[in-house]
Amino acid sequence: MNYLYITCEDSNHASSRITLKLGSKLIEEVVPPKAYIFYYDQMGKYKI
Repeated sequence: MNYLYITCEDSNHASSRITLKLGSKLIEEVVPPKAYIFYYDQMGKYKI
């Protein structure tokens, strides 16, 4: 496995800090598109 994508909600600061401490890199922050299978109204940003 060459890559592992880790995501968390932008508002989840604890998860974000831990993933960065483990050596991950922040690629982008996005709001999932409405076509996303798990989309719901007022869905916030996610860190990838």
